[in-house]
Amino acid sequence: MNVNKVIQHGEVALVPIDNIDINGEQHKEFIVAHSETGHRHVLESKKPFTISQSDKEFLIELLEPAKLVHKKSFEVHPTKTVNPGKYRVIYKSEYNPATKIIQRVRD
Repeated sequence: MNVNKVIQHGEVALVPIDNIDINGEQHKEFIVAHSETGHRHVLESKKPFTISQSDKEFLIELLEPAKLVHKKSFEVHPTKTVNPGKYRVIYKSEYNPATKIIQRVRD
């Protein structure tokens, strides 16, 4: 059982997962979320970590601690430490009554 907690960082959350193999590309830095204003939420580590992306989901496997950094010059979210483990990336969504569509929250 995964003992890591959900990491909330603006409109993005890293949700701990178990019992899934994550095969993908190795990175030391990866943009987890982009914003409409041009800033980014970036996962950074000294050691490579695995990123697996598809149309339906985005998974991360960390073997060492990493930092989730908000790359913005104002109203910056605090940097969060992400413990080793496996995570599913979730983006907040909201209902827009004007368009009657559920859409991704923009930070």
